[in-house]
Amino acid sequence: MTDFESTASLMTPSRLASLSAKPAGSPAFWQDPTTGDIGRTQLQHLVELHTALGSAELECDLVPLRTALTELLAAHSGLDFDLLQSHGWLARALGKARSAGAEFSAQAERLTDLSKGAHAALLDAQKLHGDRTTRTERLLLDMDVEHRALEQLVEHGARWLQDMRQQLQQRHAAAANDPQEQQRIRAEASRCEALVVRLKALRSLAGAVGPFVHQYRAVLTGRNRMLQTLSQALPGALRAWQPRISALATAAEDGEGATLSLEGPREVHQALGTQAGHALAEVEDLQNRSDAMRQQHLEIAQQLKASLAA
Repeated sequence: MTDFESTASLMTPSRLASLSAKPAGSPAFWQDPTTGDIGRTQLQHLVELHTALGSAELECDLVPLRTALTELLAAHSGLDFDLLQSHGWLARALGKARSAGAEFSAQAERLTDLSKGAHAALLDAQKLHGDRTTRTERLLLDMDVEHRALEQLVEHGARWLQDMRQQLQQRHAAAANDPQEQQRIRAEASRCEALVVRLKALRSLAGAVGPFVHQYRAVLTGRNRMLQTLSQALPGALRAWQPRISALATAAEDGEGATLSLEGPREVHQALGTQAGHALAEVEDLQNRSDAMRQQHLEIAQQLKASLAA
């Protein structure tokens, strides 16, 4: 038994059991009048797996994380360090410095809250992805097994057709004066043509499912890698940013912001913006790829439905 056969027997025993009475490689399998249902067992399993995969993917939406990062960046660009520039004695006497400091502090507080929200959204996405990854990988493995079984079925059918057509040619030449045999030959030739149509449809479907599984695995791997990277980089930038800006905001509320150096806070603020911007770009790219996979998922669902109805 090959590795593939071993895997197939473990993953979908019911499918192999249903075919054990008449293996696809045997002539009886293809001569059976009911073989208009060729590939139906694999198709039914693919429909079940494909439907389960769609449900798992809907549960791994990255929209909440993208929204949190978008809001974070909007607030990040709105933190106005110019409010802490030096004020003249009249402005200080009138309390304008303290008022500007309070405005800066409010901006910093909102940004802090949004930063915590983005971090929480990242943790949620990471947990959700981690919880679903094993199940999704198993579904993809099962789909790959069924798709390869479908390919093998098509290969067996193509070989059988080639042999059968040669036999029909020989029988046709030998039965030139036998009308009944000629009628049987025409009936079998018609069946062969119907089988050609069926096998072409199955081959087309298998040709779509294989790349879909491969691309889906690539998206899954990319999502896992991205979330792992962000889980280290984004919290690190937040840890560097929060104490520096918090201290500055406290001083600003007391009207002493202008007495502090802004160089360090500006640097950590810029670093946070850069990291959040990179994170958003990666999330949007992956979300776009996931959306494309959902579209492919719908297209394959239509192909599966059409193949089952044929």
